[in-house]
Order: sequence, then structure tokens, then C-alpha cells
Amino acid sequence: MTLTRRVRVRALQTSGMALAMATGAMLIASPAFAQCTPDPTQADAVTTCAATDSNGLVVATYGTTVNVPAGATVLGSGQPGIAVTLPSTDYGSAVSIAVAGRIDGGAQQGISLLWQTPANGYGYYDARMDLTVAQGGSVTGSNAIVVGRSGSGYGSAIATIDNSGTLTGTSGIALLASTPGYGSFAITNRATGTIGAISGTVSTLDNAGTINGGTRSAIDWGTGYAYGTLANSGTITAAGSAATLTNLSSSQALANSGAITNTGSGAAIAGNVLTISNAAGGRIASVGSTAINAATTLALINAGTISGNVVVAANPNYYGSSLVDSRAGTIAGSVRFGSGADTLVAGWNNGLVTGITGAIDGGAGTDTMRVRFTTNATIASAITLPTNFEQLSLAPEADTTATLADGFIAPGLLTIGGSGTVVNRTVLTGTGQVVQVGSYDYDSAPSFTNAGTITTTGGGAYDYAVGVGYYVTRFENSGTINAASGGVSVSASGEVVNAASGTITAANTGVLLFNARFANAGTIRSTNGTGVILSGSSGTDWNNSGLIEGKVAGARISSSLVNTGTITSPNTGVLVDYYGVLDNRAGGTINGGVAGTTTGLFNATVANAGTINGDVALLGSTYSSSYNANRFFALAGGVVNGNLTLGTNDVLVAEFAGSGDGRIAGITGTITATNSTLRYRVRRDTATSLATPAGFASIGYDLYDSATLTLTGTATQAPGLYVPTLTLAGQGVVDLDATIATTSQPAIQITSLLLAPGETQPATRGLTLTSRGALTLDRSDSNIYPYTAVALTGDDTFTNAGTITVRDRVTPSYSSITAIAGGKIVVNSGTITLNNATGVSGALSVTNSGSIVQAAGGGAATGISGVSDVTNSGTIDVAGTAVALTSYAYGTITNSGRIASSGDVAIGVPSYGYSNGTVITNLGGGTIVGGAGTAIRMMGGTIRNAGTITGSIDLAYSSFGGVSYMPATYIAEGGTLAGDLRFGSADDQLIAIDDVIGVTGTIDGGDGLDSFIHARTASGSVALGTLPASLINFEREGVRAIGADTVVTITAANPVAGTVRVSGDGSIVNTATL
Repeated sequence: MTLTRRVRVRALQTSGMALAMATGAMLIASPAFAQCTPDPTQADAVTTCAATDSNGLVVATYGTTVNVPAGATVLGSGQPGIAVTLPSTDYGSAVSIAVAGRIDGGAQQGISLLWQTPANGYGYYDARMDLTVAQGGSVTGSNAIVVGRSGSGYGSAIATIDNSGTLTGTSGIALLASTPGYGSFAITNRATGTIGAISGTVSTLDNAGTINGGTRSAIDWGTGYAYGTLANSGTITAAGSAATLTNLSSSQALANSGAITNTGSGAAIAGNVLTISNAAGGRIASVGSTAINAATTLALINAGTISGNVVVAANPNYYGSSLVDSRAGTIAGSVRFGSGADTLVAGWNNGLVTGITGAIDGGAGTDTMRVRFTTNATIASAITLPTNFEQLSLAPEADTTATLADGFIAPGLLTIGGSGTVVNRTVLTGTGQVVQVGSYDYDSAPSFTNAGTITTTGGGAYDYAVGVGYYVTRFENSGTINAASGGVSVSASGEVVNAASGTITAANTGVLLFNARFANAGTIRSTNGTGVILSGSSGTDWNNSGLIEGKVAGARISSSLVNTGTITSPNTGVLVDYYGVLDNRAGGTINGGVAGTTTGLFNATVANAGTINGDVALLGSTYSSSYNANRFFALAGGVVNGNLTLGTNDVLVAEFAGSGDGRIAGITGTITATNSTLRYRVRRDTATSLATPAGFASIGYDLYDSATLTLTGTATQAPGLYVPTLTLAGQGVVDLDATIATTSQPAIQITSLLLAPGETQPATRGLTLTSRGALTLDRSDSNIYPYTAVALTGDDTFTNAGTITVRDRVTPSYSSITAIAGGKIVVNSGTITLNNATGVSGALSVTNSGSIVQAAGGGAATGISGVSDVTNSGTIDVAGTAVALTSYAYGTITNSGRIASSGDVAIGVPSYGYSNGTVITNLGGGTIVGGAGTAIRMMGGTIRNAGTITGSIDLAYSSFGGVSYMPATYIAEGGTLAGDLRFGSADDQLIAIDDVIGVTGTIDGGDGLDSFIHARTASGSVALGTLPASLINFEREGVRAIGADTVVTITAANPVAGTVRVSGDGSIVNTATL
């Protein structure tokens, strides 16, 4: 829409005024036309319209406020009184209009808000206006307000209205959205406010005043769509054939506490999908036959009065569920539902309370009468359902119980809802399902107790007498359930209990349960199927202390079932599925044995401390690994009166006591295994052979109660298997004198105890293991990574008093394998021979009095790597780094033996590691030899040398590049260093005991303030001022007196500049000028 502004100009007629004055006559001027000022409007400024403006106002600026005070009038004169024409290519604050006077557009709109199509390009910004009309103020015209678009585009016009005055339109429509879907109103109509008919989308409504549509609808949403809330506490009325409120958006809920009426033939409210709450005191009425008409679905909560029929279309656009709850109110008319699964909510006061005076018709679909109980009640008579209702639902409130007594007859399927409890003490019968407890409604979590009898006489293979939905607090059976098909089907988050007096008998499955907690102390029996099928998340709480019986199987489980009762079947007692856990405790009996549901079973566990009569078969996949193996625990006191069959990598855990002579304690029959693992539990001092029974590829021992285990023998890893040859766990002492050869897994693996369900790891853990035999790890396949010959935990102490040989024949090898990995304390008094491998890695401390050497002709090896504390009195001699300082701080290395590398540094930080504060003590007789010109390479640290070091020492190394800034100290304690000594960029120290440095090469202090310390062990004098010629970049000197009786006198030929460092536990006398 293009608006042309007509402006009257009042000129000063100076010549006429002069003539009048000359003749002595007086001319009276025409009336003045007051303008809105300023005009044109300005962005973020205020325009005030005083008195009368006869040619309207155009607002094209964002953030403008227009005031029309009381007594002022804005007239359109052929155009809207106020036209808001904001450019859609710009963004800014909404236009605000405050009216206490009058705006009259005449034949045009009082106010227009049109989104403007840009002349060029695209406009994306919505046009917004905030209108406030005070009491006594008014806006009128053909329409009071029009919102929409001036042309095609991407934006909308949005008007927010706060009205205490009058909004009317001579066309019959006060508020009009001229382009539905692209213009909307957010309306607050206060108690004094009056608005005529509204046509267009109302996004929000809060009406305390009057909205009167006359012969039109008071509000017609049309085809627009909105999401906001609608509230009426005032009056909304019309007097025509159209509904007072029509075409309500399906996403909006209407809350009424006022009056919504139609004095014509139309309904009060009509729409497609209606959600209405009519509060106490609220009134919805029509003089016609229908008060509320929903084309598809209706959700109605009525505590007030509805005069007229409530109708849901018989043939809706789509099938949905409707709900009507008028317990606290009155519907003076009939209620007719459509074709969905609808619900009528009733109260109970020794009979049904619906609040409906007329007929009730459920229409097509499966419809439910839901009875809400607010106080405890006993029902001892039949409840008659309205026409075309098929189901009865009982829904007690929280802490309320409804009891079904003799005389009660369910008219069909009985459903249980609410948050309270329903107790059945009578007989409920049906051909198919009789009771449904709960559903997927999270606002409802009922409890149901059957203390009577529930019987079905028919039903298909998948039908159950009782269904238990997801949101249920508790289902309990202390009575009898007899089912011609299935017994109880459960998919719940709550608890299912079959009490000691409870009996569930079904032709098909007795109880089919998913995820709920389960406890059976009574009897569950299937005459032609499985007693119970339990499935759900890992760790679910399932217990049986009663009797479970089935023709096909007693039970089928995929999570944890604890049995202290009896599970029996002429076929299989218990079927175990993936991740299933059967915990048959003392007193528990299983007749029919135990079997996996498939030959590809994995992660299934059976623990038996009771009695299993029959075979146990857990057959894993031929490709299974120890990570998803099936496990059978033959616990103390338990017995399997039958055979045991295990698959590849499956695990048998049994008591060592009672085993032997070809049998395993707790199993009376034969054991068939395929490359499985046997773990014995050792509870007292024991000596045995390492021999592995037939069918087992790995053997293990779990030590309890500080037991001592002595093992001897020979074991060789079978080709193609990925299980350790020997596994140890627990707390105690192991003395091993055995020959073990492996290729793809550790020869010895120390790990955690393998625990049965309900067991916990002890607080004190850790083994003391001594190996006196020969261990070999020989890797030749690049597709496998055995990582170590001996794998320890951080609680273990390991002593090698025999031999360990590790060969890595893979070329290239990207990850080094080791002889010993981990451990709290590692002691080597034997021989470790390496080929392209590492001796000890990741231990807290290592003591070596034996040999860690590289095999003759073998690939470069590393002696020790990543160990905090190393004590060596033996030999560490390799071609790689002898002791690698891999990423740790404040470690110690004490050497009185030989640490040597023929091709690398003897002790050092690798290119990817770091060290900080490491202390190396090379005692007298100790030898450290580097094979690449450098003996020791560190990032700072301390070296005490009383032995022999061959090769330079680099204390300035940094794996991050450049020079280290870590402080370093070298203490010459009478040892020799055949090479250079280099410090980094920190403040470093060279301490010479009795002035014997013992370094054949250059000593470079590097950057920083570096000090040469004269240390004396006997009394004497020290002359400052002249450093040894081999020292460069040392800036300070110092004196140290060692020993309480030592007195050192400082002298100097010339004054000494700078700081002199003094230290020690003796006495120092200064005679120099400092």
C-alpha cells in the first residue's frame, strides 16, 4: 500500500494584515490544524499528537513512540489514522503507540501495520508494534487495526495490544489480519476494555474485558497457526451462526474462568483440535444445540458450567484420542465422542459422578470410562458403562485404595491407572486379557494387588491375562491367576512380586517381564511353555525363593536372577541369554540343568552354590575372546549333578580344594571344554603342578587368605589363542619354578580376582611372586601384540630368580614388548635376555643384582623404562638406552654395578619424554658407559659420581627443543667422567669434593648464574678468585664444609665481587674481602 501524505500549509498573509491595520478593521483567521510533532517521525524519539490532526500520521522509523493524549484526535482523511510502514531491510525496536484520545481512520483503518516489500533486494525483518489504549481511549475506522503485508516477501506483522479502552470497526471487524499467516495479534484486554470482532491469528490472549463479535465470530483464527496461551476471565460473546471462538489453533490451550457465549445458533467454541479448561465459575454456553464442537479431538477439563452439547466429529480428519473430565462441573447437555480411543473421566461417590446431564456416546473406537477415586472405596457391584464404551479404568489418587469385592463385575478389559492402589478380592474373568495395569503415561504410576482370582478362558499365543505397562509402582499377586494363554506380561519400571500365597498358572509363558524388579516367593507354572522369561538392562534385580516351573524351560534370563528356591523343567531348567547372570545360591535347586539360548552365546555367567540337577552347557562363539567369555563358577558347597560344556575362551572358576584326579570340585560329571580357561580358588598353602586339564588353554589361580602357592611344571601357549598361559590374582605368595613359552600373550598375567555375582574385591590385594624357571615370549606375527612376558598390577612384588627371554622378530616393530610390565616392586637376581625388547617397564621400583642384557646378535633393546626408583648392583647392558627416564619426576637411580649402552645413552630421556629432579648416584665401583658419545642425558637433576662414567653428561637436554631450564647439580665425589659436562640455562652447581673434579673434558655452565663449589672434608683453606681452566660460563664460587669438625677458611688475593655461596655442616671462616 502506498500512502501519500497531504499537508495543509498555513501562510502568514502579511499584506492583508497590514491592510486591516491600516483601515482599523480586525480580520479573524481560520482555525489552526494541530500537527503531530515531530512529523516526519524520528527513530527512537517521541511524536506527540495534540488537539486534532486531520491528515493522519505515517511512522516509518524504528523505535518511535507516538502519544495521543486524552482530548486529542488523529483522523485519517482518506488514509489510516496512523500507518506504520517500517522498512523490512532494517532492524530496530518496535513502534510504540499510546492512545488516551481517539484515532479514527474513517473509511480506512484506524491503525495499519503492514510489512513492507522492499523496492530492491529482500527484506527479512518483521514489522512490530506495541499498542496501549487507556480507559476512555478509542481506535476505530473500517477496522480498528489491520496487520499484514503490503506485498509478497519473507516477513510478518506482529501487533501487541494492551487495551483498556475501545477497539471497533465499522466493517464489523475490529482487528483484522489481512494476510492470514503473516500477521498476528498478542492481546491483553483489561476489565474496562471492549473489542469488536477479531479475524486473524491471536498468538496470546488475556481477556478480562469484553470481546463482542456481533453476528460474526468474536475471534476467528482462520488458517493461521499459533502456540501461545489463551485465557479468558471476562466476556467473549457473539450472536450468530458462526462459533464465538472458531478455528482455534491446535497448539493452543484455552483457559476460561469467565463467560464464552453465543446467543445465536452457533457454537460457543469450535475448532479442529481443542484443549479447554473451564474453571469453577466459568461458563461456556450457546442458545443453539452445541456449546463445543471439535472436528478431530477434544481435551476438556470442566469445573464450571457448559450449557449445550459437547460434540467430537464422528469422521475426523485423523484419528486421535479425546478426553472429557467434568467431575467438578456441569455439562447441561449431551457428550458425543468421535472415532478415536476416547476417555471419559468420572468421579466416585458410591456411584459414578460424570457431571453430564445428557446422553453420553463413545462413538467408534475403543473407549474408556476412567473412574478417579479421591478417598478409599470398596466396589461391590457392577459398573455400567455408557453407550459405546468398551473399557473400565480405575484410577485412585495417591495414598488412596480402591478395593474390588464380591459383586464387582468388570464390563470388559479392566485398566488400572492413577497413582494409588487397586486391590482385587473377587473373581475377574475374560476370554482374553482381563487386567491392564499402567501404561506409558508418566503422570500415572499405579499399584495393583491381586488377592482374588483372575481367570482367562481363551486368548492367542501372544495374549496375557494381566498386562503391566511401563509406569507402574508395584504389581503383586497373592491370589490366583489361571490363564488359558499367557499369565502376566510386564514392561515396567517398578516392582513385580508373586507372594508366597500367589499362584500363576498359564498354558503359555507364566511371566514375561522386561526391566522391572522381580521377586517370586510363590508358584509360577507354565503347562506348555516357559515359566518366566526375564529380560532387561544389566544388573536388574530379580529373585526367586519360590517355585518356577515350565514344560519347555523353567526360566529364560538375560540379566541377573538370584535363585534360592526351585526352578524346574523336564527339558531345561534355566536358559541363559546374552549377558544373562544366573546366581544359584545355597539352598537353590535347578532341575533340568542350564543351557545357553544359542551356540554363539557370550557374556553369560552361571554361579552355583546350590544344586543343579542336569547338564550345564555354555557354548560361546568360536571367535569369542576373554573379554566376552561365558563364565561358570563352581562355588564352595555347590554341586552340578551332570556334565559341564564350555566353548572357546570360556572360563571355569572352581575351588582347588576337592579338585584333582581328573575331576573339578562341584561337578560330578565330565567337563568338555574347547581352549577354555580354568581358574582355581586357593584358600590354603598349596603345592601343585602347572599342568592344564584337557580342553583348557590357560590356567589360573586366585589366592585368598594370604595363602602360599608353589607351582612347578611346563606350559606352552597353544598357537592362535589369545589367553595368558598362567593367570594369578588375589593376595598371597606364589613360588613358581616352571618353564613357560608364549607367542601372543603374557606367560604370566596378574590381574584382579574373578568374582561371582554378589562378591567384592578385598581391601588388601597384591601378590608376592618369585619365578625360578624359564619364561619365554617370542613374537613373530605383526598382527598380535602380547606386550609383555610378565604382566603385574600396581600392588604386586615380583622377583625373577630364573631366566626371562623376550624376542620381537617383527620388523618394523612400532610398539616395544617387555619382559616385565608394571608392578610395585620388581627384583631381578636372574637373567633377562632381550632381542628388540625392553627389560622392565612401568614399575614403581626395580632392584637388579642379576643381568638385563641384549641377546647376542639381537636387535637394540632397552634395559629399564619408566621406573621411578632403580637400584643396580648387577649388569644392565644393551644397545638401546639402558635406563630410560620416561616422563616422570624426582626419581632415583643408585648404581654400584654396570649400566651400559653400546649404541645410545646409558641413562637418558627419550625424545618423547621428560624428567625433573632425577637423582643419579654412581657409587664407588659403579660404571656407567654410553655408546654414542653421551653417557647421561637429562633435563636438569642431580648426579653424584664416585665411580666411573664413560661418555659426556648432558644436563641441558630438552625434549621440547632448545636448552633445558631445569636446575642441575653435579657432585664430584672422587669419581671420574671421561667426557664433557654440560649444564643448561638455570642456576646450576658444580660441587667438587676436596677440589677433585675428575672430568676430562670441558665443563660448560651454560646460561644462568652458575656456581663452582669448593667442598672440603677436612679443615683447610680455599682461595677464591681463580677457577679451574676446564670450567667456562661459571659466574660464582662457593665453599662447603663437610663434617662437624671441619673448619674451612676463605682467602682471596683480590676482593671478591658478587655472592659467595656457603654451605655444609662444618664451620667456615672468611678472611677475604667480599
